[in-house]
Amino acid sequence: MIDKTSIENLKQRLDIVDIVGSYLELKKNGANYKCVCPFHNDTTPSLVVSPSKQIYHCFADRKSTRLN
Repeated sequence: MIDKTSIENLKQRLDIVDIVGSYLELKKNGANYKCVCPFHNDTTPSLVVSPSKQIYHCFADRKSTRLN
């Protein structure tokens, strides 16, 4: 089993913008990034990725996650 310290060290080195951006086309929008949400049939960008909070959140279907 992986110890908590190793997991926390990995989280500190990762950036959610890099991770999400490797799968989706992100566009800068102020301090955040936006894109079309892959979790539903989205026609306008509703998925917001916040580098400062290390989270993403879809305002259409309310799915989100936090990296740190």
